[in-house]
Amino acid sequence: MLINFGGIEPISFIEYPKLSSTVLFLRGCNFNCKYCYNKEITTGHDCRSILDIIHVLDNMMEYVSALVISGGEPTLQPKVIKELAVYYKEKGKKIGLYTNGSNPNVIKQLLNNNLIDFVSLDIKTIWINYKSDFGGDWQCIKKTLDILNEYKKENNDFIFRLVHPVYDENIKEAVEIMIKLLGFEIEFKQLI
Repeated sequence: MLINFGGIEPISFIEYPKLSSTVLFLRGCNFNCKYCYNKEITTGHDCRSILDIIHVLDNMMEYVSALVISGGEPTLQPKVIKELAVYYKEKGKKIGLYTNGSNPNVIKQLLNNNLIDFVSLDIKTIWINYKSDFGGDWQCIKKTLDILNEYKKENNDFIFRLVHPVYDENIKEAVEIMIKLLGFEIEFKQLI
């Protein structure tokens, strides 16, 4: 199997709550966010064997408690997520996923198979602005939000975090979105 590879952060103390992690970035994204901090990996191809990536990750994973899969949008490569999650969960590691929420069926399948322990979902704007601002379908993001909310109610150990980017033009919008979604961990990120 091939991975459209975006990069690796060998060790992070902030990407998985309260645990050290290695972060794998998968290339490709179905959104076009003007403030994206990983713009260089949202397009293009750098296909590598999953076995080669596992070999590199194995050297790092010995020192951390979790693997976080990010992007781009990692759910565009669901087979890669599944294979890595199965492999590292068998080794006792936690699995985190950073997503824009555009692929609710992938998220649901991963949850139903107990393959992810933590999800960070980016809520990028108010629903009516998704198509015009990012090219995304708000109904998919809302469905993902509902799936995660239901799963969290039934699984106390599952960690679910909403993230909304904050920049000067959208501070009021960000506050409105997060107030409506209280009950989740809220994280505001200052973007330049």
